[in-house]
Amino acid sequence: MFDLTFNLDNIIILASGSYLSIRGIQEAFKYLKKKYFQTYLPLKQALQYRRIPEVYHYHLFNYAQKLINLDKPIKSKKYLKIILEANPDYHQANYLMGVALSAEKNYHTAKQYLERETANNPDHPLVYFFLSQACFKLNLFDEALQAVEKAIELNPYYYSSYFLAMDIFAKLHVDPEKEWHFFQHAEELKCLTRPVWVHMARLEEKFLPDDERQRRQEVYESLENNWLEANRLKEKTLKALATKNFYKAESFALEGLYLNPHDNQLYQLYDQILIAQRKFPNALEFYLQSSKRINFNPLEATLRLVDYYVFNKQYPIALEKMLNLSTKHPNAKFLHYPLGILYNWIGESTKALNHLKKAIYYDRDVRKLVLKNPELENLRKSEDFQQIIKS
Repeated sequence: MFDLTFNLDNIIILASGSYLSIRGIQEAFKYLKKKYFQTYLPLKQALQYRRIPEVYHYHLFNYAQKLINLDKPIKSKKYLKIILEANPDYHQANYLMGVALSAEKNYHTAKQYLERETANNPDHPLVYFFLSQACFKLNLFDEALQAVEKAIELNPYYYSSYFLAMDIFAKLHVDPEKEWHFFQHAEELKCLTRPVWVHMARLEEKFLPDDERQRRQEVYESLENNWLEANRLKEKTLKALATKNFYKAESFALEGLYLNPHDNQLYQLYDQILIAQRKFPNALEFYLQSSKRINFNPLEATLRLVDYYVFNKQYPIALEKMLNLSTKHPNAKFLHYPLGILYNWIGESTKALNHLKKAIYYDRDVRKLVLKNPELENLRKSEDFQQIIKS
């Protein structure tokens, strides 16, 4: 027979077991809910457009991009393959496929996709970065150097390009002085980071005279000290932001930038501080000077710039930038909705309605946004607006 006597220990064990079971169920539910909204729902939304290839591919591309952002690049291949079989030059799909193939160490095939993307999208620095990485892994060091040089030409503020270049130079055994001049470009642009200046100091031992090396050593010591002090200020900035003390946060960030103008994170922080304080004219001016440090993706960087023009009510310039983006990125169909808003703001209702119609065609969920957005109140009574909503 079982002893059914409940002493205090048994009660505690039973209560603990029940609590853990409930917590386990709650955590599992939270995980599945998160997974549903992050993964399964976007795919479900894409599949409903399967009968309209151009719309289907647009949603599949967004889903594949989401998977890569969630650090699931290999899973994205299945959906990118569907797109590329129908349209081998789909904008940025070859790039994402190259990233996915690199993640599974299939560098030979990744290189082919990335080379195709350079023809279709020649001013995206990260395309050349991943191409350089693939060439390096394939022992094609001269090609790797050419690609990383192009990546740096397009955006010299992406630290990872310099780290990759260091690995490439180690294989090429280039003259130390020639290699040093390559990295000095980062110093001139104020985008040095510690591993790079340590590497430069090592190179200088092989060709600089003692007195010049001593002078350079003082430069590096100054960089080191300023970097450490700027990091302390960065921590203070983050603490001030956490308590919404924006005045202090701005003061700490500016002091950090003065000490260490090489730190991209400080630029990103200061940008957010200006926006949080609604200092839109200052934010626009700062972003125009520093956008390549703040955002390394050209499409995302330009979209942010459009936001800043909108914050400052410079709608015609924002519209011009957005139209340029739409021409440059013909598969970025999400641009139709903001284009509709911008055209409405400048009083061109016919063009506004045309873009809203296209926005709903490519994504039915936009209909809800159109109906709820108070910025479109002036259009709602028109017959054309009602037809768009019913279509």
